Amino acid sequence: MVFLRRCLPLLCLGLLGCESLSTTQSANTPPPCSPEWNQRVEHLIGTGDGYGHGPDIGSSEWYYVIHRRLRWSEPANPQPGSPAWCQRVDQAIQKMK
Repeated sequence: MVFLRRCLPLLCLGLLGCESLSTTQSANTPPPCSPEWNQRVEHLIGTGDGYGHGPDIGSSEWYYVIHRRLRWSEPANPQPGSPAWCQRVDQAIQKMK
């Protein structure tokens, strides 16, 4: 009984710490279309050729390369780089995980 009284507060603090960690990680996810989000997409999908060549991250060419790398064959709709397009890319990345 004494053991339970001593350990229960620690257990509760541990659970609260885990909860705050999970909400902090989702809060640190950059919003779609932001420069940080573009960097994350580049890291996950990649547009370079392995020799340091590739479009500038966040440029219109970069958006079209991401579109092709996701194997989306239909015309780029919504417009690459638009908030709706970034949301679609975000959803595709979540499905890849």
